Amino acid sequence: MRFKIWIGILSIGLAEILSPQSIEWVGPNTMDFGRIEEGKLLQGKFRFVNKSKNPVHIREVYASCGCTTTQLLKTVYDPGDTATISYTVKTKGFRGPIRKTIDVDFEEENIQDLVYVIQAVVISEIEVNPTFVNFRSLRANPDTSVTQKISIRNNGKKKIRITGVRNSYDLLQIEMSDSVIPPEKEIWITLHLRPAREETKDIDIELETDSPSRPKIMIPVFFRIQGQK
Repeated sequence: MRFKIWIGILSIGLAEILSPQSIEWVGPNTMDFGRIEEGKLLQGKFRFVNKSKNPVHIREVYASCGCTTTQLLKTVYDPGDTATISYTVKTKGFRGPIRKTIDVDFEEENIQDLVYVIQAVVISEIEVNPTFVNFRSLRANPDTSVTQKISIRNNGKKKIRITGVRNSYDLLQIEMSDSVIPPEKEIWITLHLRPAREETKDIDIELETDSPSRPKIMIPVFFRIQGQK
């Protein structure tokens, strides 16, 4: 009888130790910010509660990307305590869908890591398509001209003005359909290259704008002009 009692107590103790329900989320474990402009800081908090009968210890909180920082006030949480972790995600330099994760690692071996997911679709205020121009191989002929077109789209809510265009190559002419880009509209830039002489060039076209978030746009241009047959 005494043996059965000890077995029962031991079983209850093991159940408490091995219970996967010792940590519970307070709220969702995923945050979707939807469509956001490039450069915007994604900031928020997530919480979880210690549902066990013993203190839990956070060994480490780490993010999947260097663009994400976290803040944790303490590392030990008594039974019933709620942990709050703040985060900030920098979106500058990103384009399109992004998915970042934050992992919470516990010292207790029976507690699985928690994973918090942050999602968004990063939209650049000014979208250039294509982002570079390759005229490929051309034959030298001063009496001909080849063209390439580039679209400049304004994804923002205010009009954007192209205030300047810089081009260092004398045989490349630049034509703009307009210098003002209305919100959610685009303009076209046409490049006219006259392959007058044999050479290989890798240059940049620089557009200056009145946009605080993107005052300069660099468009690489490459071409190889071969000698006449």
